[in-house]
Amino acid sequence: EWLDVDLCLKKRRAPKRSKAPPSISYAGDVVRFLREVYPHLGVDSRENAVVLVLNSSNEPIGARVVSRGALSAAIVHPREVLQPVLLLPAAAFIFAHNHPSGHVTPSDDDVGLTRRLYEAGNVVGVKLLDSLVVGAKGGNDYWAWTSLDPASGVTRDSGEA
Repeated sequence: EWLDVDLCLKKRRAPKRSKAPPSISYAGDVVRFLREVYPHLGVDSRENAVVLVLNSSNEPIGARVVSRGALSAAIVHPREVLQPVLLLPAAAFIFAHNHPSGHVTPSDDDVGLTRRLYEAGNVVGVKLLDSLVVGAKGGNDYWAWTSLDPASGVTRDSGEA
């Protein structure tokens, strides 16, 4: 399923607030935006993997659930993540998935997938800005590889949205 972000924002917000998609400045913005667009992300009992596609101003231009898994895992391959990225005029993308347990510490598989997505993005010329683990069961916690702040480099960031 492909999600048109502009359409989704118009359906969920008053018209005066849906003129432009929000600009993404840091990981907390991503979590808030994804929880608005995909309300089940914070409460689903299965892992969901989502890609958020951004333009050169870090504004969302598309999003897609690229995998729905089981209680503790979702099968995700870079080709499925990059497909919607390559179909749009993307400057960058962000990968996120939930942990139904509510624990946001990334697994070894999460770390490996993030490295593969970073490398794949570099090959096709679209930058992976961040990879997030979102807590589930309604919590606002998350874990992010970067804070999306250019001055912060590649520091790890965990926090609350």
